[in-house]
Amino acid sequence: SNSYLNDEVYRRRISELEERIKALSNGNGIADTEAETEGEKLPTSGNEDGKFIYSLEGGMAIITGYMGNAKSIVIPSTVDGYTVERIADSAFARSDLESIEVSEGIKYIGWFAFSDCVALRTVILPKSLQKADYGIFNGCSASLRVVCHSDTYAAVYAKSYGFTIEYSDNEK
Repeated sequence: SNSYLNDEVYRRRISELEERIKALSNGNGIADTEAETEGEKLPTSGNEDGKFIYSLEGGMAIITGYMGNAKSIVIPSTVDGYTVERIADSAFARSDLESIEVSEGIKYIGWFAFSDCVALRTVILPKSLQKADYGIFNGCSASLRVVCHSDTYAAVYAKSYGFTIEYSDNEK
């Protein structure tokens, strides 16, 4: 019965997140950041290429989204002097990004973080990654290439989903 309870919790969580993704979508799969941020000023950090939206928890930053036109981004390990340890649930879901590099130091990637990023071709995951929740690549192209060090959590995670893995051990 314990596994049934877990299945039920996962199903409910997945359903909630799918609803949230739909609510954030403006019909063509692009997150409507104006509607989402209206009335509340979310902290952002970035440059002319785009800004990362984040929240703070226990003195650490959690990346909750990205506003910008870049097709290739590096999710930073610090924003405005705060250490980034996490990428929030659905943070980059349905974006038109083609390449994402998760900086070394980031330890946790939330539910469906990169889901339905149909243009996504390459994701670089750090050695520091300790946990990636369910479905971070849900709905992404089967040709997605995950670059990571062998013998890391990232490699095990990517392998479990059957993605093409490129090991970066020999680069440094």
